[in-house]
Amino acid sequence: MNLPMNLLVEQASSRLGSMTPEALIELVRVAFRAVPRPACTLADAAVAEQWGDEHYRFEELDQRWEDIPDEHLILDCDPFCFLPTTSWIYYLPAYMVFCIQHATPPRPDTRRHDT
Repeated sequence: MNLPMNLLVEQASSRLGSMTPEALIELVRVAFRAVPRPACTLADAAVAEQWGDEHYRFEELDQRWEDIPDEHLILDCDPFCFLPTTSWIYYLPAYMVFCIQHATPPRPDTRRHDT
C-alpha cells in the first residue's frame, strides 16, 4: 500500500518526537519504495564531474536504492551536483538512511539553565 506523501509527512511530524531511528528509516523505506533506478547513476556523475575521465567510474551493482553500499555514498558528495532530478530521488533515501544510521546521538545538555 503506497501512502500519499502528504499523509506520510503528517504521520511523521506527529510522531517525530518519540520516533526511533529504526522507525524513521522504515518511514523512508516506505516513502521511497517504488523509486526506480535512474539512467544517470552516481558513477556517471563522478565521471562528469571529472570532465569525462573514465578513471573515476566505479562499478554500481545496485538495482534498488536500498542496495547501494555505504562506500559509494561516502566517496564524494560532489557528483551529486551532476545528477538530474530523477537520480536525486533515487539516491536521496540511501543518503538519508546512511545519515540516520551513522548519526551521533545528541548529548544531554549539561549547561545550567537559570530561570
